[in-house]
Amino acid sequence: MFNNQTGIAEFDIFEIRYWDVLCKKYPHIKKYNVRCLTIDQYRKLENVPEIDFSENDCFEFAFDDRIIRNGDCPFASIIVNESACKRLCFTQDDKLAAIAHELGHIVHATNTILQNAHESWKEKFADEVAGFIGLSKSLKSLIQKLKDSKLYSDYQNSLFDFRITNLKDLIA
Repeated sequence: MFNNQTGIAEFDIFEIRYWDVLCKKYPHIKKYNVRCLTIDQYRKLENVPEIDFSENDCFEFAFDDRIIRNGDCPFASIIVNESACKRLCFTQDDKLAAIAHELGHIVHATNTILQNAHESWKEKFADEVAGFIGLSKSLKSLIQKLKDSKLYSDYQNSLFDFRITNLKDLIA
């Protein structure tokens, strides 16, 4: 379940619409108490995974199964930069798709096959979680919006192209 500390409604909407469906496919997600935080809230925490969060990044995830919080619950967070979301004119569907993608990283965080995989494969698996719950079109639109913003490097744009191509296969 989410522990939404942001006041951002999309986290609550996501939990109501999609949490049970995700738990059926990925039952191990039930053991996580996913904290939803703003970037400012996250930066104030101590002893948490370091993340590389630029001012252009709208969402990020943090996961560390060695950090135990709330009893036996591994540390898992989705972090949002609301000012970047506003700057890029994110819609509710954009935010829901981004949350699904970041949750996809958490779902696959302990997947040993992906631990040494290229970044593109980690992104592909995270995207597939969004696809599983029916958010492929929204995620594809979001990624295109990020690419069109001209805020990202050539490398990041090539990764966006890879992801868009893979998402086409998930869209029914």
